[in-house]
Amino acid sequence: MSLLKLAVVPALVALLTGCGTGALLKRDSRGPSPDESVVVIGVTPNFRLHVLPGEEVSGSFSKSQWFGPVINGVAEDGYIVATVKPGRLLAITDVFATNNGGFSGRRYVACGGTRTPVFQVPAGKLLYLADIDYVPSGSKLSIRYRDRLAAAEEHIRAHYPQLKGKLEPLEYRALPTADGCGGGTTVIPIYIPR
Repeated sequence: MSLLKLAVVPALVALLTGCGTGALLKRDSRGPSPDESVVVIGVTPNFRLHVLPGEEVSGSFSKSQWFGPVINGVAEDGYIVATVKPGRLLAITDVFATNNGGFSGRRYVACGGTRTPVFQVPAGKLLYLADIDYVPSGSKLSIRYRDRLAAAEEHIRAHYPQLKGKLEPLEYRALPTADGCGGGTTVIPIYIPR
């Protein structure tokens, strides 16, 4: 039993730290590499985004129960700039109103048929999704999407001078979410080697 506990604790720590901000790009980063892309999202200050992988089921987005956020971050100077591996279907599923960019705050979840931006990232590109304005109103969140590609490009050139390539628009679709809004079972997979 103690061997199992020794395996579970490090696995849990690794899993939880994997939900951190590791995909966020450092200002001196180069890229993108051929097996990833850089995604730029303009975000209202003091909001944290979770971009999660999932699949399209009968015209709706269903987030993965096995994988954590691909992007988990708060905008710096108005933008989240992160690396993303290509090929998976992704969506902005959770938005947190934070206090000065912290990890705690009110959580807003795209669920129960709420439409959310869904996209797939090609490899080796520098991509711009949109500028997203969030305005909380009680338990609801008003959202406005704007195309400010030129401003995003200026931000990249000023703050990430070593990034190569032209900033291109990333196409997205607004799909309804398949997941329900009620409290349910949280699945946390823990892999223990044999």
